[in-house]
Amino acid sequence: MRSLSTTQNASLSLTCTSTYVSHYRSEAQQKKAFMMKKFFTLALVLGLPFVFSSTVVADNTQGQGIYMNFCAPCHASGVAGAPKVGDKAAWQGRVNKGEAAMAALAIKGFQGSSGFMPAKGGNSALTDKEVTSATTYMVERSK
Repeated sequence: MRSLSTTQNASLSLTCTSTYVSHYRSEAQQKKAFMMKKFFTLALVLGLPFVFSSTVVADNTQGQGIYMNFCAPCHASGVAGAPKVGDKAAWQGRVNKGEAAMAALAIKGFQGSSGFMPAKGGNSALTDKEVTSATTYMVERSK
């Protein structure tokens, strides 16, 4: 009788567990789990360059630098419902609330029907002033 390697055994275990769990989830739960896996995979792929980067290209104290280094991964592509910079229609309702209200939401985080944003874009090292300057930068390019 042939024995399985550790990798093969782990793979078989994951397959069996995945199959078992999928039989007891509703279709909506399975779809939600699939979408969450896709989101977290994309977030991981987009976030890894920032984790392993030893230098920051732009000046992090300016709105453009903050945007380029920390906001663009979501706001350039629309990940998790983030309004794309330059898309006037997507920003119109937000701009009408005022920049101070938008900065407050960016600092505290936001979850709504159109998507979500973690507090400070998921980077707790940013100061409130830096988040506000990045918000102002994005708004100016989206009016």
